[in-house]
Amino acid sequence: MIYFNNYYIYEACSIIHESKEFFDLKEDLSRIDEKIKNIQRTFINHTNDFEVQEVLRQARELDEHLRRKYPTINKMLKIANSLPIRSRQFAPKNVTTKPTEVVLLEQDIYGILCDTILKKGVTRSIEEIIEYVEE
Repeated sequence: MIYFNNYYIYEACSIIHESKEFFDLKEDLSRIDEKIKNIQRTFINHTNDFEVQEVLRQARELDEHLRRKYPTINKMLKIANSLPIRSRQFAPKNVTTKPTEVVLLEQDIYGILCDTILKKGVTRSIEEIIEYVEE
């Protein structure tokens, strides 16, 4: 799991919220949120296998589209994979496993936030935005 510097995440959210130039980006973040909620609803409602597979397929398609549109997502993941991994101090209790598609979409969110910070010149380095990586 990647942990980010809260300052930069807050700055990205503020920039996106206050700026009219990021309409397209806001739409992408909204689509991600919608897909994650759709996956959660599908799993909670225990719908049929076909519907589950379709919702997951749509989430993977969105993830692929976003990674092409925002190359910073893959750059962020490459940098995170090159950093030392911290061991967890305490094993979390009652951990529920998220579908891979939700994890990918959450990574997309943070990659888009990193992209915003870099484009606005708040920092020049993804390494500054990533605080640490934990197993």
